[in-house]
Amino acid sequence: MPISVAKISLGVVGVSTASVGGIYLSGVFNTTNKLSIKDLITKNKLIVPIKSGENNRWNKIWEKYKTHNNGKEKDSWNLQGWNHTNTTTRLSSLENKCSSEISETISGEEDPKYKDFVSWCTRKAEFKDQLSDMGYEPLSEGDSLWTSNFDSYKAAENQTKIHGVDIQTSDTHTSNLDKFKTGCATALSKEIDDENYSKTFEGIKRWCTKKKNN
Repeated sequence: MPISVAKISLGVVGVSTASVGGIYLSGVFNTTNKLSIKDLITKNKLIVPIKSGENNRWNKIWEKYKTHNNGKEKDSWNLQGWNHTNTTTRLSSLENKCSSEISETISGEEDPKYKDFVSWCTRKAEFKDQLSDMGYEPLSEGDSLWTSNFDSYKAAENQTKIHGVDIQTSDTHTSNLDKFKTGCATALSKEIDDENYSKTFEGIKRWCTKKKNN
């Protein structure tokens, strides 16, 4: 069942949530001791650092960064290659800066360095991230569980079904398994503060994932 949690300020507009399905927080921010950005990011289960190779995510961040620094001769992070008049394509120096900044020592979540890192190097956590922290992994494309889960899903109670995944009792996995897989992929990629999907979090876990071997 979804668990409501209080809004958590991250110092960045749009990275807070009032009702998150099954969300949990591990650890408490300690602002009295010097910590690294990585220490705080690891404890904060609402956001996830963008990984190398996630080009679509980096492109979105880059557009935000450009907008924030529009018309400025000196951008927020003094990125190599920045030109306020004609910098259009994404600078690799942004990703490089994120890689180096994550080890920086800070005083706490109110530290400007932390806020900048959250703004330019992270994304909101998705259900697949939350489930991974809980020890679950998405079913692979060829996993045999898809077929059995499909058949069981048709007979399941509505409260255990996934938002937007409508499988009729007359549907067969021979013809409709792709619809089931697509529904799971969509659900797993939703941000954890999505109200509709958070209400069916247990269904996402039950039908779209399995326990990790390790």
